[in-house]
Amino acid sequence: MAYLCSLHLLFLWLQELGDSQSAYALRDFFNLNPSFGSDVTFADIAKLVAFLDKEWNMLSFTDLVLNHAANEGEWIAENPQCVYNLVNTPHLKPAFLLDCLLARFSKEIADELWSDVGLPPEIRTENHLQLIQRVLKERIEKLRLWEFYQVPLLSVILLCFCYACRFCAIF
Repeated sequence: MAYLCSLHLLFLWLQELGDSQSAYALRDFFNLNPSFGSDVTFADIAKLVAFLDKEWNMLSFTDLVLNHAANEGEWIAENPQCVYNLVNTPHLKPAFLLDCLLARFSKEIADELWSDVGLPPEIRTENHLQLIQRVLKERIEKLRLWEFYQVPLLSVILLCFCYACRFCAIF
């Protein structure tokens, strides 16, 4: 406890985490993280918080972010419309494409598909990083991500002009 306090940390991830073990992917908002032990309850956590407050004058808090739900969680299974996807959140397509590119390239490296050009599965040198940088630069350019953020300027100007004319016509 003293070590955790020295780090200014008390509780990490009270809720049950998903398969990724990321705090951004809670499997169940209402169950405690099993790493506390199967016999630990929220009442036990409340007693600990009260003890820390009384004996050490220590403030404890946690946050709950509802969109930090694990893909394999029951809540997501029951509410699939709440998941960000390319249908209900199309502006995420550039991020999705970039994620796919990075995942594919990472897998290629792990599968030793780049060993013949000097990039082993275990990255150890600056030369390895420079090779990764060159390959990613080329591949990212091929995605043409800038096209997702271009604005048809003439159309926008004409649209603004039309709105301005309607506004002026009112008076």
